[in-house]
Amino acid sequence: MLGLPSLLRKRLDTALYEQSVQRVAFEDFSREQTERVPIWKAMVLEYEADGTKPNSYEGKDEGLTEAQVREKLEAEEERQNSAGRLRIHEITPVTLRAMEHILPWNMLRTL
Repeated sequence: MLGLPSLLRKRLDTALYEQSVQRVAFEDFSREQTERVPIWKAMVLEYEADGTKPNSYEGKDEGLTEAQVREKLEAEEERQNSAGRLRIHEITPVTLRAMEHILPWNMLRTL
């Protein structure tokens, strides 16, 4: 508990430094995009004034979610198991998909 003030102070200093770095990057970017900035600001102000309008900065991802892909793979795997189809490998598509999140971290640790 005694080290909490110094920890919080370090975090504050780090956050303030990062804020200044981000602000400089934003100002540089804005300077490079001077002809577009007024249009972007108008879009933001329009959205903030009327929240029913679409948010132009929100991504429009129409693909499947990770959960939907996993469900689809699991259903296909179950269908193949029910049909008596033998597996060629120990690793199924569902297992591979789950390992996708683990493998890169393990590979990075070996470098």
